[in-house]
Amino acid sequence: MAFTCTPNLLTHGPLATAEVGGAVRTHTTSYLVEGLASDFGTDDTATMNVLHTAIVDLPMPGEAWGSGGGWNTSNMFVIGRTCRMEAPTLAFVDVSWQQFETSLNNPDGIGTTHSVGTKTVTTSSDRSGEPLTVGYQDGPPQQPSVTVMDAEPVYSTELVVDIIGDTEPTDLTNYYVGKVNSGDWRGYVANSWLCTAATPRPLNPFLQYSNLAIGYRRYVYSFRFVAATYGNGWNPTIEWIDSTTRMPPSDLVDDEGRKLVEWYEAADFSQEPQTIAGSL
Repeated sequence: MAFTCTPNLLTHGPLATAEVGGAVRTHTTSYLVEGLASDFGTDDTATMNVLHTAIVDLPMPGEAWGSGGGWNTSNMFVIGRTCRMEAPTLAFVDVSWQQFETSLNNPDGIGTTHSVGTKTVTTSSDRSGEPLTVGYQDGPPQQPSVTVMDAEPVYSTELVVDIIGDTEPTDLTNYYVGKVNSGDWRGYVANSWLCTAATPRPLNPFLQYSNLAIGYRRYVYSFRFVAATYGNGWNPTIEWIDSTTRMPPSDLVDDEGRKLVEWYEAADFSQEPQTIAGSL
């Protein structure tokens, strides 16, 4: 006899749903699994035998809620299961679900964080990029530097991404981390957003597409992007400094005495990570 499963029990085990800010974030329900004593086994591995078996109607780790896709660009996913034996021939499995984003560029707002802090910036240019200059009587003009506070927007999200085949999850991390946006993105021009984190943790690394003979790994990626909102964004500018005044002279020539350093590589943040993962 194979295992049979009765889903969504109301009388045994936890049944709970939690919402935050009007959005459902977590859900827990229980499933009754029945079988012969020989199906479960007679030692302390009985509960493992249940969780290591694909049972009809029992959700698998990483499985998405329903077959049609959830709520716009977010969905509920199985994040954990707990099996407890009630008799030699039956067990209860408590299944925990959590809602995650499935789109980087059109999120529902479930699991996203938008914040704006400030940071200290030392510069010899104004916000438009023009050099700051001062003069005194008959002396040569000088270009001083100033230290100011500037806004620092931060965008964070937790996103479910499927990694196909033998591709390492860190390959997607390497595509994003340390890169700046190659074009306009989230209200700022190119080079404004720097990806500082794309950290994966597994939902289920051993799944398979129903229509392909190929495995894939399902991960939650914790993304973090930080913006530099003025001048040339994250790419720095270097200047020649006069050894006497310890200031850049006012007549520096661009691309000679003052140069933009193209330090950060650019990536297309407007593409979805699912698309990027499929091309790695």
